[in-house]
Amino acid sequence: MLRPAEAHCQERSFSFIRPPPTMCVVPKISEEVRAARRAHILDAARACFLTRGFHQTSMDDILRAADVSAGAAYRYFAGKGEIIEAVAGETVTGLTSRIESMAAEDPPPNLPDVMRRLVHLIDDVADDSGRLALIVWGEAQTDPVIGELARGELLRLRRVLQSLVAQSEPGNNATPESAAAVVYSLLAGFLVQRRVIGSADAEAYAATAAALVSDL
Repeated sequence: MLRPAEAHCQERSFSFIRPPPTMCVVPKISEEVRAARRAHILDAARACFLTRGFHQTSMDDILRAADVSAGAAYRYFAGKGEIIEAVAGETVTGLTSRIESMAAEDPPPNLPDVMRRLVHLIDDVADDSGRLALIVWGEAQTDPVIGELARGELLRLRRVLQSLVAQSEPGNNATPESAAAVVYSLLAGFLVQRRVIGSADAEAYAATAAALVSDL
């Protein structure tokens, strides 16, 4: 028979017994969910960049716009710099991808028609991705990573334009390479006027640009 003190100690010893830990199984996040969450953060960042630019936007601004915690955001991006690079990459590749669809048409459009369609395309995106493209181009002058990204995409875009020019039976006054460079310059010039000056008649510009390239 246990003495009172021994019984008390035994009771106390039992009171400290812990149940075996249960295994907590964390559900695995699918790649689709991960991609959607990453895209959500980028969409929020893009909206901030359009309003404040890259450098005036803080990481806290992006977190608030996306309504996510810092821990959640850092699962997908190392920091604001990586978000900027991702948004810049999507911005400069978006236009090229849309122009590539023209190059895949059968039969291919002629060069004046390409010019008209591209001017209207630029006009449609000028207040969103076009505006952001100008921010990216400005950043490319001082940020080597953004600069290399923009340069690579510009060369890709010119190759796509060159393919369109070659398919559209251009005249004998210019090579496809030089004609593509002129087409790009006309498009970039329209975007700058549309965004900086604020007034650019897309229909008149498209008609004039089409006439200019018709003899290339």
